[in-house]
This record gives sequence, structure tokens and C-alpha cells, in this order.
Amino acid sequence: MSLFFELIQVSVGRRDGFSRVPSPEEWAGLMDESRRQTLTGVLFGGIERLPAHQRPPRKLLLQWYAQAGRIRAVNLCLNMEVVRIMALVRAEGMEAVLLKGQGVATYYPEPLWRIPGDIDLWMRECRSRVVDYARRLSGKTPPTTFLHTSLHLSEKVETEAHFRPSFRYNPWADRRMNRLFSYLYGQGEFTDVCLSGGSEEKVRVPSPVFNRLFLLAHIYRHFFDEGVGLRQMMDYFFCLRQSFTAEENRVSVCWMRRMGLLRFSRAVVYVLQEVFGLEDEFCFVPPDEREGRFLLDEIMLAGNFGKYDWRYRCASGSEGMWSRFLRKSRRNFHLAVHYPGEVIWDVPFRVCHYLWRRMNGFI
Repeated sequence: MSLFFELIQVSVGRRDGFSRVPSPEEWAGLMDESRRQTLTGVLFGGIERLPAHQRPPRKLLLQWYAQAGRIRAVNLCLNMEVVRIMALVRAEGMEAVLLKGQGVATYYPEPLWRIPGDIDLWMRECRSRVVDYARRLSGKTPPTTFLHTSLHLSEKVETEAHFRPSFRYNPWADRRMNRLFSYLYGQGEFTDVCLSGGSEEKVRVPSPVFNRLFLLAHIYRHFFDEGVGLRQMMDYFFCLRQSFTAEENRVSVCWMRRMGLLRFSRAVVYVLQEVFGLEDEFCFVPPDEREGRFLLDEIMLAGNFGKYDWRYRCASGSEGMWSRFLRKSRRNFHLAVHYPGEVIWDVPFRVCHYLWRRMNGFI
């Protein structure tokens, strides 16, 4: 087991310390990898748990402490923004559910250490109504895709209104998946929570039962779209460690099979055991070592959202629409052996998506 995985397991409470004391050079490498995987804040929490003789050199420790402090401050500010933004949406007579991000952070032992992203709201209104609202906010047609549009509600953070929680390239799998999400919404699979350090006013987030399916689908989509990192895996780790009944486990596995995600879920469980030390009692499916090793290799090579994947990086730093189309097609082609049912629909989906955006004036 690498020292990086050991530090992750210390941070999530699965170990008490390293198997050996890292050298100063190894500590520098650990910090670099924490940045690549967007885990700097959470891993600083792990450093605080280490025995004194295993902690990093003072200079690096102070740098890590400063970064963790900035992450904490950003989270406090963002939590207040989430409450304010959701209040603005409600004032328009629309309901929203906070997806991922600050909502999932509530599963963490210390939510303020998680590096935040943008704000994603699932708004189950008519798409045209949400887009009209977005136009009124920005004074023009905002960037809009099949999945979401942008809401100019804050100068501090980007906000996206999702028409659906996620999508699949495969149209039949996409239909089944989003019918399931709508069914779970109708069943009341959401809850109201207070965000750490924010207002006492509660915000609506998906329930753990919903998130067990949604976060897996989200990881799968990013695996094909950009790349996935250990931050998304850590979100799923803490989601799985919530309380689930045997019946909820059985039903979740049935739904994953219907969505075509059962094979991928076994790869994810392998990664969660290998990297985070997930206990057997929380493994709702048996791990798949072959697929899991492939997934873990991709995660460690590409980093968060594939930003460090040298195989498919744009050489000039900027690219045109068709160059990006070809680069993403080439990237997904090497996944065909593992997930052919999704890869075969990659190009048809993106061609149809481009035409849909063009016909609706979103390009």
C-alpha cells in the first residue's frame, strides 16, 4: 500500500498512522498528490491525527495548514451563498434540491475540509421556465446543455440549474435512470439539513438512498466525460457508510442493474476498499479486481476531472470545437473494452446534443 493511500485511510479514520515514517521528499510528493486529487483539506485533517513523530517537516506543515485554512474559509462563505441562492429560487416559486458538493459534505466528519466546487441545483420545473429565469438573470441566453443551464445568482460561485440529475450516452439507459430519479423524488427521498457554519435555515438535499445511486451515476458520467478523481470517490465512501437496511441494499443493487451500472459499481467498491479501507459490511456488491485496478490506474494517472492526463491534453492549451470532439472521442475509445455499451453511443449522443443546442439557440 502506498503512503498516499495510508494517509487517506488515516484521514477517514481507518488507520492510526503510517506503516513507516515518510521522508521529507516523500512528504512533498504526498502534498503534490493531494493537490492533484483535490484532497488537501481532508488530508490535513489526517495529518492532525498522526503521531507527532510521523508528521511532515514544519515548513511543509505550515503550508498545508495555510491551504486548509483557506479551504475552510471558502466553505463557510459558500455555505452562506447556498442558503441565499436557494432562498432566491424559492422566491421565484420554484423548488430546488442541492446536488453533490455542500450537501454531500455533510456526510464528512469535518465538512469544512472538503474542497468545494460549484453549486448544482436540481430544478424539476419545465426546462423553458428555468431557461427563461436564467435569461432574466443574465440578460442573455446563458450556456445551456441537455443537462443544465447557468444561473447568474452569485459573483462568488458558479451556479448550475440541472434539468435532470445526470445523463447517459446510451438513450435507453438514460431513460431508465432518470425515470428512477423521478420516482425516488416522488417517494420523498430527500431531506432538509443545515450546512456547517452557515445559516440555521435548512436546505433540501437528496437522501443517502438517492445519493447511493446518483453519486455512482455521476462518477460514471465523469469517467467518460472528463475523468474522475479521488475526491468523488471519497464522497461515495462517506455516502456508503451511512446507515442502510438489507432491503435498501437489495433494491439498490436491482436499480444499478437496470441502469447498467452493476459492473462499474463493483469496480468502484474495489477502489474504495483498496484506497479508503471500506469495511466489508458497507460493500453492497462484491468488488471486481480487474475492473477496479483499471479504474484506479485511470484515477491516479489523470487526477481530479482528468486535468493531469497527459495522454489527451491539448498541446496548445486551447482548442476548437472539432478538435475537442475528436480528442474526447479518442479518449473514450480506450474504454470500449470495459464499457462498450456506453462507448458505442458516445459519438451519436454528442452529435445529437450539438444539433439540439443549435436548433434551440443555445450555441
